[in-house]
Amino acid sequence: MCSIRTKTPPLNAIRCRMRFFLSLLIIQISLNLQAEVNYSYHIDDSKNLDIESILKDDNIKLKRGSNSFHYGYIENPVWIKISIKNSADIGKIVLNNTTIEEIDFFVIRDAQIKKKFNTGIVFRKESRDIPSPRFAFNLPSNPEECDIWIRLNSNESIFGSFTLFNDKEFLEYSFLNTLFSILPFGICISLVLFYGIIFLRLKERVYFFYIFYAFTVILLMLRINGIGPYYVWFFIPALNKFPAFFETFPLLLATLFSIEFLRLKTYLPKVRQILIYLIYATCFVMILALLGLSRLSLISSQFLGIL
Repeated sequence: MCSIRTKTPPLNAIRCRMRFFLSLLIIQISLNLQAEVNYSYHIDDSKNLDIESILKDDNIKLKRGSNSFHYGYIENPVWIKISIKNSADIGKIVLNNTTIEEIDFFVIRDAQIKKKFNTGIVFRKESRDIPSPRFAFNLPSNPEECDIWIRLNSNESIFGSFTLFNDKEFLEYSFLNTLFSILPFGICISLVLFYGIIFLRLKERVYFFYIFYAFTVILLMLRINGIGPYYVWFFIPALNKFPAFFETFPLLLATLFSIEFLRLKTYLPKVRQILIYLIYATCFVMILALLGLSRLSLISSQFLGIL
């Protein structure tokens, strides 16, 4: 066990911390190796499948998958089957994507539904199995064998990975995840406070735009890591139906900040005009989101971000 004292050289302190994080990684890998876990998936082209029909129909073709997946922007629901054997040490499974709109979770043993949950980012946080910003689910205690079926449906890109934990490792994972989530927030909040003081003294618009740009980046990060939907605006889950707003507002304010900071009106009026058109396009994407065209607005906002 590493012990870091005040007289320890900085290099040794870094090595001790690296050993700590590597040990956690090795524990997770060894846990997954102890259990036999198989992944497969089926894309529901009919959009009408439910868990009962899947269990009864032996003709459903399953494709081999893995613990990580990326189906992109897909209109059809995706069914993922996770078969677990020799899983006495596994107590929880985590879906490492906090932006999936609808998640149907089923635990099957002996061809019977033993557990089911309907949750997702557009649902209230009380719908989650485990109180956590991440989508985490409890598994049956000490099962020799069980099947997990998960139905994913979302207007956003469907991607992510699954991680298996025992109870102790899940607590460590939750702590580290929270710790690393706090760091970028602290940086952005410090920038907001620092430039807020400058704006109050100088009253220049460039600082005003930067403050709100940093604020919208905070909101975007809150949504991406799940803290926002779970802790901040949990009482209005309908806000999560408009992901394009969270992505386009930083782009809009970054464009306004660039125009003011670079003084494009004076030095590069043609470039300024191009950025004005970008602002119009960003507002148009917001209108698409309000009209309920979530997938189109998301793809458009990402295209504008590349530009």
